[in-house]
Amino acid sequence: MELTEDYENLRKFRLDGDGHRPQKRNPEREVGLAELDQGKLSPRVLYTALGLCILLSVLTLIIAVILMMQMWSETKRLDAGFQEELSNWKSKNREVNNTIMELQSEISHLWSNREVNNTIMELQSEISHLWSNLSLVQSISQWKLFKQSLYYFATNKITWDKAQEICAFMGAKLVVIKSGDVKEYIRGNIKCEHWIGLSDAAEEGNWHWVDGTKLDPNVMFWRSGEPNGAGKENCAQMYMDGSWNDVSCSSKLCSICEKRK
Repeated sequence: MELTEDYENLRKFRLDGDGHRPQKRNPEREVGLAELDQGKLSPRVLYTALGLCILLSVLTLIIAVILMMQMWSETKRLDAGFQEELSNWKSKNREVNNTIMELQSEISHLWSNREVNNTIMELQSEISHLWSNLSLVQSISQWKLFKQSLYYFATNKITWDKAQEICAFMGAKLVVIKSGDVKEYIRGNIKCEHWIGLSDAAEEGNWHWVDGTKLDPNVMFWRSGEPNGAGKENCAQMYMDGSWNDVSCSSKLCSICEKRK
């Protein structure tokens, strides 16, 4: 008996190979380590992990619901604004349609009025006439200044009456020549035969300028033998050399417009 107890005491207190007292064994720790070694977790760890997963899922769901509610609220607000804008647009469109119908009715009423039709036709005729004049006034790049007058040398060939009309359209008249220096200035700028503002259409042989003044016998530059009055030649032209000639007013020549300052 004593030997057996000594043996047990010796077993309990024996030293390890390094001379240290062996540690007390922990059965729970040994079981946990064994489970870790076998790739298993304890129920407490599993329950903890599962609880965290559930908590995260609930939080995610709550956040998703909040975001969806916000989006729904914003969508509802935008839809309300769109509906209001659509209602305003329909109201304005209705007003425009009513205005158009009123205008169409007024136009129909106007077209049924004979006086208005005549006025419209006159206006259309006047517009066509103005466009015709504009087409004759080619690029007026500049008016040339000499002494107290501005001169425009038109190269399109038209009748004397049409030339005077075009000059009037530009606020001018066919050129009036009452001095030798004006005649020489014009001669130096012409490139074709031009109309001048001199005519005896009112009375044969009684030549007057378009400004109403009578031709001064001391300031005239007729070519030799002119004017001869042959064939109702009641309008005056200027040759390239500056001399004058009487010619039919229906002839087509270039023209010179003068605008006095």
